[in-house]
Amino acid sequence: ASFVVPGKRYAPEDFLKIAWRRKWFIIVPLVIAAAGSLVYSRSLPNRYRSEALVLIIPQQIPEKFIRPTVEETIKARLDLMRQQILSRARLESIITEFNLYPEERKVLLTDQIVERMRDDIGVDVQKAGRRQHPNHFVVSYDSEDPQMAMQVAARLASLFVREDIEGRSIQTDTTTQFLQSQVDDARRLLQDQESRLEAFRRTNSGRLPNEVGTNLQLMAHTSQQIRSLTEDINRDREQQIALERMIS
Repeated sequence: ASFVVPGKRYAPEDFLKIAWRRKWFIIVPLVIAAAGSLVYSRSLPNRYRSEALVLIIPQQIPEKFIRPTVEETIKARLDLMRQQILSRARLESIITEFNLYPEERKVLLTDQIVERMRDDIGVDVQKAGRRQHPNHFVVSYDSEDPQMAMQVAARLASLFVREDIEGRSIQTDTTTQFLQSQVDDARRLLQDQESRLEAFRRTNSGRLPNEVGTNLQLMAHTSQQIRSLTEDINRDREQQIALERMIS
């Protein structure tokens, strides 16, 4: 028999010799384990995975016009939709619609069936660069029936699309209301400025910058009239003096 003596130094070939002498103690368990794994894997039912690719359309309104008050990433939006779609009510509806897990429903509680379906559903977001947003994500469903896997995956993808459309509709309404409020505020501000300008014009009539030319012309004409009147007055005064001398 071969055994290891404490305190003795062994070379690598010594361990190889010991392993070779006891090779059947190593090979037989490995063969048994491999055969058992093969038998067990063949006894398991086949599992099929169906995937549906959903494209992500970015925001169409430029951020220079409307900046979001809360920075929401694509992943955060998907997490929110996933919570809504994978809720108990939604999954119960799909389970009933496609008659999923018929045998399990006979012995398990509804919560357990719903949790089982959550485990069979996958939502994978495409990895992108730091400054890039993912342009699609994949919804998958695992089932023993390939046709059923395809139908449920398509149903889940349609729910994501519908949920996104409803969310975008709400966002569009909010954006429209925001833009309308901005237009109304701008209109009220413009009307107020026009009212103040008109009041200023009435109060300062004749002293406005755009009336300088007209005022200068009026001043020149008035000065000419004053000179003419002054000359007439001087002539009349001279005539008066002459008449007074004649009378004297």
